[in-house]
Amino acid sequence: MASLEQILSPIKKLQGIQDVFLYHENELVYTFSDIEVGDHLKATIESVVNCCDVIHSSYGAECVNFAYKNQSIIVQKFANGYLIVIVDSFFNSKLFGIACKPILSKIERHAFSDQAQTTSSVLSTTREHVSSINHKTVGGCLVGALIGKGGAGKVYKGIHINMGMKVAIKVLNTHEDSEAIQRFVQEGRILAKIEHPNIAKIINLGHESGFHFLIMRYIEGENLENILARESIPFNIALSVAIEICSGLEEVHKLKVVHRDIKPSNIIIEKSTGIPILVDFGSIHQINPDQEETKKGSIIGTPLYMSPEQCMGEPLNQTSDIYSLGATLYHLTTGVPPFETPTSMATLMAHIHKDVVPPHEKNIELPVMFSEVICKMMNKQPEKRYQSIEEVCMALRHLKERKTTNLQKVVTRMMKKRKANSTTQGIKIKKYFEEE
Repeated sequence: MASLEQILSPIKKLQGIQDVFLYHENELVYTFSDIEVGDHLKATIESVVNCCDVIHSSYGAECVNFAYKNQSIIVQKFANGYLIVIVDSFFNSKLFGIACKPILSKIERHAFSDQAQTTSSVLSTTREHVSSINHKTVGGCLVGALIGKGGAGKVYKGIHINMGMKVAIKVLNTHEDSEAIQRFVQEGRILAKIEHPNIAKIINLGHESGFHFLIMRYIEGENLENILARESIPFNIALSVAIEICSGLEEVHKLKVVHRDIKPSNIIIEKSTGIPILVDFGSIHQINPDQEETKKGSIIGTPLYMSPEQCMGEPLNQTSDIYSLGATLYHLTTGVPPFETPTSMATLMAHIHKDVVPPHEKNIELPVMFSEVICKMMNKQPEKRYQSIEEVCMALRHLKERKTTNLQKVVTRMMKKRKANSTTQGIKIKKYFEEE
């Protein structure tokens, strides 16, 4: 039996046809598209597929057509639940009717054998919990495909109906206890107070249709964990990322909270701007105003990057985030985490008892002064680390500027001169992360 691509390929040969997309239950499952096609057009197609009521009311033999600048978006739904979208530069209904109809008929008869098996396996995993929330309207947004999940909830891609913008919708699992709900609400309320380019922006928080939800701006990009798996990151770029994240953490720490889960996968490089953005504040915790510590006894975080006190479930303050950022920067610059062990428990024990190998011994291209900064950030004793994220930022800026004077004197002097209302310059790292 012919593959789906073989059946779709004649459409691509028609004059003016740019792209062919295949959706199943409003999820993109196959694309036959030129790489140079703009993201704005694809976003428009998603909006059409997800938001336009006329599609849902016009399923059948007839096609539904939409104008987009000098292009047309042609949509046809088949009985088996598949939806084909064709983008035509200069739409000609006669051309479409004569040339495309036989091809569409082939597609309709096609069993989607190659793609159907893959698609069904993907859809079966995403339908867990999705059937009750997917395609609903929550907080003024239409809920779309599942894009991530964790122990306490799931994240869906969606579209804000009134604003027409892409959003990420975080939904708490319905079986979570009151403490998890309280933590979820706290995450939203704290994020709502932060306006910073390096922190994920919240749009809405609420409870609707039986779901606790958090709506954030959707970040089109790639996290550092995925980038690291593919390639090494130059030292200067790693410093730029860390400096930007420090700037965002300053705002977080001003609210007397700790993130508790700083790691490469929670830092996304936004595709359009190159700006690193810290995400996933699901582990965030308010520091006790009197003790300046978190509640003792709870161990939350990712073992590879956790501070010793976090590994032991002890009270935390902002220096725990400094340790985790140091561990993350260690990984970015050496290509390996601070401690490589066979089990999570062994990793926890290493953070508690073992001294980290200086980064320049893992990567000889790194300056010794950088190792001094990392080792101070990752000191076993919180009181011997940098005591504020501002100090860390100054130390990293000094390294980036490649000064040769005594580091601690420079940090102290710069801290004294720092103005209370200073703002981040927004170091752009887009150029490096763009695909060649």
